[in-house]
Amino acid sequence: MIREQLLAIRSMALAQVAAVDALLEAVGGPSPAPARAAAAPCAHPPELRLTARRMGEPDAWVCECGAAGSGAAVTEG
Repeated sequence: MIREQLLAIRSMALAQVAAVDALLEAVGGPSPAPARAAAAPCAHPPELRLTARRMGEPDAWVCECGAAGSGAAVTEG
C-alpha cells in the first residue's frame, strides 16, 4: 500500500513538472531543466503505468521507470 501511495505522489510530482515546463515554454522559451519523463519512451508493460491526469491530458500516465506518456491503458493508482 505504501509503495502505491509513493508512486502516486511521484506521478503527481512529474505531472506538475511537466505542467510548469509547458508554462515556462509558453511565457519565454525552453524550461531550465527538461522533464526526466520525456527523455525516452517506456518499454514496460502497461500494467506498470499509473494515471497522471492533468489539464489537457486526461489519459496521461507515468511508469515506475519514470517515463510518461498519454493515451495507453493504465492501472488506476
